[in-house]
Amino acid sequence: MPLTLAEASIVIELTSTTSRLLQLDEVWTATAALGRPSEDYVDQGEWIGQVEALVDEMRGLLTEVGSHSGILASVAEAHADEAEETLNGLLWGDLLSPEDRSTLRWWSGRHGGFPAMATTSASVLADVDEELAALGRQLELLRSGEAATGDLTKKFRCGAAQQLLVGGVLLVPGVAGGGVALGLAAGVAAGAMVASTGGLGALVLIGGALWWAKRHHC
Repeated sequence: MPLTLAEASIVIELTSTTSRLLQLDEVWTATAALGRPSEDYVDQGEWIGQVEALVDEMRGLLTEVGSHSGILASVAEAHADEAEETLNGLLWGDLLSPEDRSTLRWWSGRHGGFPAMATTSASVLADVDEELAALGRQLELLRSGEAATGDLTKKFRCGAAQQLLVGGVLLVPGVAGGGVALGLAAGVAAGAMVASTGGLGALVLIGGALWWAKRHHC
């Protein structure tokens, strides 16, 4: 049974939030590592204000991801069988690039398939207290003129990447179950099927999840 419109909207919203958080984490890491710039080049008050705005947005996104992680897990549980079949089709078909397919096979084997990936990512992302506390400590270092690591923890980053992967698999439309195998056997037909049902966005999301996973050495 495919996702309902409400379920699809939830998955899209949560994966968008998680993607935004990972992107801001990149900016935060670079900003914190450089430390406070010289007052000869940058207005100090303006710079601190920009950094505080960045941290505030990250705090909001962290809180949202943490409080809603269980919702995505519930959607994943309700569609676990179809999603597992979709995942198998992606693992052994040709909708993904050879590199992404290889990475996905490794990831799935390590984490135990779709249901396990959904459960573990939800568990990791539900615990945001450490991340919020670290953000506060790092901001204080910058305020005092010191450099900071400016990183979300590796565990959280990898959990976020895995959540994107779970969401992407859920959003691949019209190719669950036997449809995957039949479509992939036809090669070009599979690509046309996914494209015609809007699934290219889901494949981009999956590719992005795998990119984040490799970037953070998950």
